[in-house]
Amino acid sequence: NSTQPDAVKKQLEDVQNISGQLREERKKLKQAEAINSELLALVTEDYLKADLARQLENVSKPFKQLEEKAAKRIEQLNSTFASSQQFHQTSKDFQSWLAQKLQEQSTPLPISAKVDVLQQTLEEHSKLQTALKDHGEAYTTITGEGEMLLKSTEGAEKLALQGQLRALASNWEEVKKTSAEQGDQLQAALVRSRKYHDHAE
Repeated sequence: NSTQPDAVKKQLEDVQNISGQLREERKKLKQAEAINSELLALVTEDYLKADLARQLENVSKPFKQLEEKAAKRIEQLNSTFASSQQFHQTSKDFQSWLAQKLQEQSTPLPISAKVDVLQQTLEEHSKLQTALKDHGEAYTTITGEGEMLLKSTEGAEKLALQGQLRALASNWEEVKKTSAEQGDQLQAALVRSRKYHDHAE
């Protein structure tokens, strides 16, 4: 089974084609049912009536099962397609956001000796902390969707999806950790700077 949007869409189209063929066959079955009813009205012997009913049942029962199976599969694939599309798009956007933050964090944090500059830098940093909190819910949703998709994925695609989720988790933790460390550094620098200015005065 594949959870790639294009592959799921192709499976969905295939099952919808089968469902369309079944609808055409259903028309023929209705004709057979009408003929069967006419024959039942003409036949007086019970054993012949039972035989006609059995013959129709032998055709209509498996046909009905096929229709139900196709309908269930279409419903299943529609759900997988929606989840798959949402997961691949949101995880892609989230990874881009994380990559941008990692890039920003790779530049050493400029720590000033001036209290007002440090306070301004801390304010900027608190915006990142708020953004991280806001993205926390999105991260939980994305990983939840990914775990759900893993259940219906096999082979190389499953390994790729597992790798994608691991990379996402690793980058997320790295951004959070670095952000917390930078916040601590700024707070410590602010304390030192205030002490220095107090002594200087």
